[in-house]
Amino acid sequence: MARAKYGDVYHSVAYHRLYEDPAKGVRAFAYLAEDGRSALFHPFLLREIRSVGEAAVEGGLQDIESVYGYSGPVANDADAGFLHAAWKDYDVWCQASNVVSEFVRFNPLLDNTSAAHPEMRLVLDRQTVTVLLDSADSIRSQCEPVQRNRIRKAVKNGLSFEMLTLAEGLPIFVPIYLGTMTRLDAAPFYLFSRQYFSSLARDLRDHGVVAVVRHGGVPLASALFLLGEGLIHYHLGGSVTHGRAFAPNNLLFYETALWAGERGFRHLHLGGGRTPDPADTLLRFKARFSPNRSTFFVGTRVNDEVAYAKLVALWRRQQPTPPSHAYFQLYRLQPARTGS
Repeated sequence: MARAKYGDVYHSVAYHRLYEDPAKGVRAFAYLAEDGRSALFHPFLLREIRSVGEAAVEGGLQDIESVYGYSGPVANDADAGFLHAAWKDYDVWCQASNVVSEFVRFNPLLDNTSAAHPEMRLVLDRQTVTVLLDSADSIRSQCEPVQRNRIRKAVKNGLSFEMLTLAEGLPIFVPIYLGTMTRLDAAPFYLFSRQYFSSLARDLRDHGVVAVVRHGGVPLASALFLLGEGLIHYHLGGSVTHGRAFAPNNLLFYETALWAGERGFRHLHLGGGRTPDPADTLLRFKARFSPNRSTFFVGTRVNDEVAYAKLVALWRRQQPTPPSHAYFQLYRLQPARTGS
C-alpha cells in the first residue's frame, strides 16, 4: 500500500493520542487517500463545539485543529490533479460530520504546504531556527561569537550536560517546566498536566529525550526534545531563576546539537519565538545558534460559512471588544467577563 513520502514525529498516532480528550469531545483522526503509488495523509483533532462562552451550541457542530507542534497534511505526489481528487472524499466526510472550520499548523522542515487543501488559506506565521548537524565544527561555526562565549562561560562555571530517556528525565523536567510557565504567567494551554507527561513517557518513549544541565549536581535547566526521521525538535523547556547567570540554556542547546549530530540526525529544529514578532526575545536567543531559517505556515478554511458566522456572532454578543490578536476560530476563546 502506498504511503505519503514524508512524515515526522508530529504525524504519529502516539503523539496525537496525547491530545485526545473524549470527555471534552476531542478525538484524533487521520484521513488517507491513495491512488496507486500516490498518497495523501492528513492527521488532525476533531473537536465538538458544545458551547461558545456561556452559551450552549446545538446541532452537533464540530471543527478541526492540528495538534500542538508541526503537523499538517503530507503527500508523496505534488500533482495538482491527484491532490484535487484526493481531497474530494475528505470534503464529503467534513460535510457529513458538520465540520465548521479547520485550523492547520504546517511543518517548517517538511515544507508541506504544497499538500494543503486547494481551498485552504495559507498564512505565514513566523520564522523558526534550524541548526544543521553536519559536524561538530559546523555546529560550532553556526553559533554567533557571543553564543560561543557564553557556552565557554557555562563550562568554566562548572556546568554539566546530560541526555536522559523520558523515563529518567521527566521527573527532573516537569517541575522545572511547570515552575517556569507559572513564573512567566503562561496561558493555561501551556500548563500541560502530569497525565500528559506520563502518557508521553509511555507512548513516545522511543521518540523523546530530556536534556538536563546541572551545577554542582543541581538541575538548572531542562528541555524535552522529540525525535523524528533525521529530525530532532525542541518541544518544551524551562530553567530555574537563580541559575540564569550561569547560561545553562546556552550550553543545553549546544550540547544537544552535538549529541544529535553524533547520532545521525540532520537537523535540530529549535522553533520560533513566543510571538510572530521578528524582534521576539526568545527568537533572538535561538537565532544566535544558527543563521538558518525555516518558515512556519498555518492554514485556515471555513467549511460552513453560515454556521461559522453564527458562532462568531454568538461570541461577539458576549464580548463586544475585539481581542488583541487576530483569531480565526474566535468562538473558541473564552469571552472576558465584564462588570462585578
